[in-house]
Amino acid sequence: MKDSHDNDMELRIPIDTYLKSQLAYAYGVCIKTLKKWLLKHGITFAESNAKYFTPEQVRQIFEALDPPARMPSKSTIKKHKSE
Repeated sequence: MKDSHDNDMELRIPIDTYLKSQLAYAYGVCIKTLKKWLLKHGITFAESNAKYFTPEQVRQIFEALDPPARMPSKSTIKKHKSE
């Protein structure tokens, strides 16, 4: 039988390379809002024109904002954009 601590471990979002749109979607905001949040936390790489956040950048974002509850797949984001 698993306890609640085990469930927390299953929901952890891995530190990986993510599209900016993936992280914005996971936090429930647009990319522009995510950039504003990050700038308020002193994270200036958010202004970059790159489409991705590197694993090191993602680690910094998760430390500043806490990880989102769940990370959507790339296909979920594409489907959401087309609706």
